[in-house]
Amino acid sequence: MILVENTIKQATQKDPAAFLKLYDQIEQQADLVRTAWNTQANGHDMMATGIELLRSTPAYATLKSMGYMPWDVFIAEGQRMNAANAKFLRHLSHPYENVPYDWSDFTINREPTDVQELTVLDEPFFRVDHMARRTPDGEPLNRKDPKVIVFVPASGHGPSLLEETVQKLARDHEVYVAYQKNARHIPASLGTFGFDDMVDCFIRTNEAVTRHDPYGDGSGAGQRANNLPVCQPGPGVLAATAFMSQDNNPATPQSIVALASPMDTSIAPQSTNEYAHAHSLDWFRNSVIFPVHSGNKGEGRKVYPGHIQRLAFLFKNPASTKNHMERFQQFYKDLMDGNHDAVEKKVDFDKKFFFDIMDMDEAMYLDTIRIIFKDNLIAKGEYTHKNRGKLDLASIRNTFIHAADGTQDDICGYDPKLGYGQTGALLKLTPNVPETMKSHDSFKAGHYMFSGSAWQKQVGAWTAERVRLSDNQQTWSPIAQENHAPANDTGLAPKLQRA
Repeated sequence: MILVENTIKQATQKDPAAFLKLYDQIEQQADLVRTAWNTQANGHDMMATGIELLRSTPAYATLKSMGYMPWDVFIAEGQRMNAANAKFLRHLSHPYENVPYDWSDFTINREPTDVQELTVLDEPFFRVDHMARRTPDGEPLNRKDPKVIVFVPASGHGPSLLEETVQKLARDHEVYVAYQKNARHIPASLGTFGFDDMVDCFIRTNEAVTRHDPYGDGSGAGQRANNLPVCQPGPGVLAATAFMSQDNNPATPQSIVALASPMDTSIAPQSTNEYAHAHSLDWFRNSVIFPVHSGNKGEGRKVYPGHIQRLAFLFKNPASTKNHMERFQQFYKDLMDGNHDAVEKKVDFDKKFFFDIMDMDEAMYLDTIRIIFKDNLIAKGEYTHKNRGKLDLASIRNTFIHAADGTQDDICGYDPKLGYGQTGALLKLTPNVPETMKSHDSFKAGHYMFSGSAWQKQVGAWTAERVRLSDNQQTWSPIAQENHAPANDTGLAPKLQRA
């Protein structure tokens, strides 16, 4: 692993673009690599079978009874090492994608509760799924809970990253998960998908969720949604809310509850901001954008590949590199020692945080760098949508605004002198929202404050409380029942697999 670390350091220092192109070429051969590694795993199985045959022979039994079996230890160690190698390499090469949420132990008030993931909006580049809770009889669980749209980070992560977030909220909310699809699977003929397109998707998401009746009797239709953007979707959700406010759209979000979001990247800039400023857009375009490989539906589409983003997460700075090298070394040791609980925990963590990462459309990737990290256009009030015109954040008046910073966030920085960070700046960016409709808190947490102990012990409860405070002020007239499915049928097909 140290060799890998040094190779990456040396290669990126000498010629980052050349290294990433080489890395992409290696990824093209991923299927061949996986086949080779699976062959090793099969070889391990054959070796184990051979050893068992050896141990079943009379000669083996005779020699063992005489105490002449010094090679038993060697055989066992070889078995152990071969098995660890096969599992380790298989884990690193496994294409974790569309990892489903685990609802098997989900309860509400200690009662086992079934959850079906149903699609309420399905577009070429974007999808919204409802976490539909069910009674033991299979009927919709009608608790009249607030609607919450959880926006998955627009940095290539799949929805699996937010499993803890979604499951905790689902106990007291009607949760909808909004996420971009993997650009690798989208035909190039469908065009590009940039920041403006994402803002439009966020508007349609709020409209679809507001119309949606989770109970099937019309009583939930017309209820506005609370928007929970996690990390990068934050500025897009803010822009969508402003445009909807300008249009007096009845589906304008009831609230924005932003977590670890780059609302104003001029505050406490971190390595992500610095890296964006140190390179031109042309450098990014020429260094990290590649066409989708043949054999995929999106063949030829220009994307920022997910495997390069994964590399960026793992080796974003020396401390991160050291941490992940130590984690992988410990993972291998646990495999060798047969520490199955530790291995499963590591696999579960990795497949959500580092391996379920998608390709991003070139336009989305470059727009995000330019609009958010380089030019900070949303915070400056200088963003102009290609179809909707110039953004006016002052138009937001009736949406509750809440923000939470992590004081140890190394992506969306926190300024202790200001008492808030890039996320907390949201309150300053919405001047016409009454102060009584705003709140901000900071937590001793890193960027991933939406999972782990920080989420379970503090941030999750804070988030739920902010949603409740906002939603309690909401009144709406249910849309006529004839526009919606009957009570025993939501009219939506169960989502068997994420696109």
